[in-house]
Amino acid sequence: MRLARVVVVIALTVGCNQPSDTAPTAVNPAPTAVDAVPPVGDPSREPGLEGLYTTPDEISGFSGTVLELKGGHFRYWFYSDVSLPDSPKFPLTGKYDQQGDKLILDNAQVNQSEWFLETVNGIPVLWRDDGLRHWRDEKKIYDYGVLIKTEGTVTIEGEIARPSVDELRSPNKRGTPWKDPFVHGPQ
Repeated sequence: MRLARVVVVIALTVGCNQPSDTAPTAVNPAPTAVDAVPPVGDPSREPGLEGLYTTPDEISGFSGTVLELKGGHFRYWFYSDVSLPDSPKFPLTGKYDQQGDKLILDNAQVNQSEWFLETVNGIPVLWRDDGLRHWRDEKKIYDYGVLIKTEGTVTIEGEIARPSVDELRSPNKRGTPWKDPFVHGPQ
């Protein structure tokens, strides 16, 4: 998807530099919901629990979770490349409760209702219990077990620009080629 956008941008840029005797035509029609969401988002450094959290961009082709927390209520989206016959209609909504660093989502349909609040390199994150265990024991990030707080906005369909997991890595490990942690384990 990113490569296709780069090719289109290059083609449009090259085409725009050529002189024309005719009036310009509309190259880009009105944006769609997908066009309105940039491919990679910015992580948030805003303190506090409330805000918008998402799984990293790197795993977005396999699965994703988006969690919005506001005023004691949440909206929750989840998708996977494995389809389930009884999938609920998203977003799921409900109230949340914070008990210390633990967040509890009150909705029986949410497949992951407990998360743990931490800050990694100045970025608030929510960890699943398995992701938190790898982080605390090994200082490794399990991409499927973390939600990164983001500056982005979410569409009603749950579309969002997801930050890169690279943002959570220490500066000396940033830019390391990504390997799917489902295959290679936490990194």
